[in-house]
Amino acid sequence: MKNENFIILKNKKEYYDEILMPKHIDTSSFDFFKTIDKENTYFKMIYISYMPRFTNFINTFEKFFSYENIITSTYFKPIENDDAIKKLNKNISDINSEIILAKDENRIEMLENKKIEVQKLRDEIDMGFNNLINVYLISCIYSDNVDDIERIFNKFYKECSKRGIEITSSYANHEDVFKLMLPMNIDRNKDYFDGFIMDKKASASFYHYTKTSINHEKGMPLGINIATNESFNFDLFHKENKNFGISIVGSSGSGKSTLIKEIVLKNIEEIKFLIIDAEGEYNCITRKLGGKNISFKNESNNCINFFDIDNEIVIEDNLEKKQLNLNQKISDISYIISMMAGGQKGNVSQVVKDIILEITKDCYDECKIYHNDIDSLYKNGVKKNMPTISLWYEKLQEAFLSDDKKVDLIPYMDEYYYLNRVMRKFCKSKNGNISYFDGKSNLQINDDIPIYNMDISNLNEKFEKPLAMNIILNFFWENIIKKNSNKKDIKRICIIFDEFYLILPYKECREYINIIYRRARKRNCAPVVATQRINDFLEFEDAKSVLVNSNTKFIGVHDESEREGLKQVLNINDKLANKTTSFNKGVFYIKSGNQESLVNIKVLEAEKLLIESNPEKLRSLEEKYLRDDLLC
Repeated sequence: MKNENFIILKNKKEYYDEILMPKHIDTSSFDFFKTIDKENTYFKMIYISYMPRFTNFINTFEKFFSYENIITSTYFKPIENDDAIKKLNKNISDINSEIILAKDENRIEMLENKKIEVQKLRDEIDMGFNNLINVYLISCIYSDNVDDIERIFNKFYKECSKRGIEITSSYANHEDVFKLMLPMNIDRNKDYFDGFIMDKKASASFYHYTKTSINHEKGMPLGINIATNESFNFDLFHKENKNFGISIVGSSGSGKSTLIKEIVLKNIEEIKFLIIDAEGEYNCITRKLGGKNISFKNESNNCINFFDIDNEIVIEDNLEKKQLNLNQKISDISYIISMMAGGQKGNVSQVVKDIILEITKDCYDECKIYHNDIDSLYKNGVKKNMPTISLWYEKLQEAFLSDDKKVDLIPYMDEYYYLNRVMRKFCKSKNGNISYFDGKSNLQINDDIPIYNMDISNLNEKFEKPLAMNIILNFFWENIIKKNSNKKDIKRICIIFDEFYLILPYKECREYINIIYRRARKRNCAPVVATQRINDFLEFEDAKSVLVNSNTKFIGVHDESEREGLKQVLNINDKLANKTTSFNKGVFYIKSGNQESLVNIKVLEAEKLLIESNPEKLRSLEEKYLRDDLLC
């Protein structure tokens, strides 16, 4: 039998017949068996009798699949989790017995360490992170020359020894073991030789393309992978991510803010951060890292005009070109004004939305700014003044009071009366009490500033904060993210949206966040939302889509009432869902695409002064470091 004819799976029946049914078999030798056919071929079956404690594909198994005249098959037989846990519990009991009997301290220490490893493996299996598998590896040495068989075996034996592997010949069982390699539906449970038990992670080392946990080569260290005890390195812009969206969910005190600050701190040299800060949590780290804090409240002078628009660069047929997408901008503004008009009840009728859209168009017509006409942004080479919410209100009143339009507006007078009444409070011209978004924008964006933190902690939580979140998000998009398209100087941008639950009652906000998530990847932007409950996402279908469209999800400690929601969204088992209710602070289950990890977020002592925002704790840390400096 020639080498090329030893390929088992061919699409022609004659190959099956030739391989699976040779005319005669000679098993008179215990060291090999011989098939007698058109040509004689000799076979020697081998298996692994001992392997090293730690394995990887290249150093351990690669030769089995690439060595001259050797064919290898592997079989995996998973062990039921309940049986695996029983087996490991028995192992722990046996180790405890050995510890009691042991007298040598080194032996006791070795057994204690072994016990910890077995307990850790048992807990991983119990949570659904791991499995035990019976692995059988069968290799066949074949040749047309009988002298080659022992030569290849001895040479391969030495290669395996270098890798800490011992191989053994299937003495007197070569024919039966050979059949195990063939597609003949033979019972592979027969004890011709022992398999070896591996966990899921170890068995993955048979396949060098398999990766069972998240650990990005170019990522920054955020903590420790609890399963492997290795550094957990995470790259917000990893090339394998289908998108760069991230969702962080965990109860109050789970460590969400610490995780976000670690992400900022570890990536500050590579990524520009834009933060919408609902609680004043990020002022401290922004200041210490050379960023800029901008506060919004009634008495502040800071102003964002959400009518501002500029051209953008888009890529078409691999060519960059400028465009002015006024239609999209009008739609975005209509979302914001609909939210303003809806107030705390959070919604308005479709008729009101149509009126808002029409008047917004009128504002840009008034300024003679038109869709896809970049020149219309300028007058005598100077950019025109943009519309404002006061101008919008004037256009509303014009339509409302116009004799020409009154007849057409009679069916909608209630809606116009409503808008006339509720929109006054947003206009400085009417001395409105929520007028800090009316007027010319006075915020200058500097490329050299690594963080912009928009502090809205002083605003009313029920309505003003969600409104400010939506407007600031629009401002970030218009002035920073949208412009991030030029191939020559494209940047990595991360926008962080903490306390996401505040905007969920507002349909317009939920819809706008979804739009941002869909647009972000093209602009090299990683949007991050953080909230306290998984059920926050499940209350609204468009909020759920934000979670579904997040490539990476960080799940911290949850209340027991959240278990079903976790199972539904993350497709995890009962044991892992239950485990999340007892996570310590800083422990997160992370799912990124099809990969998953259990990670303990670690803050270095040197980082605590940068991350801590509680004034009392910060003062205590500063005093401690001062004492340490004096002692040094």
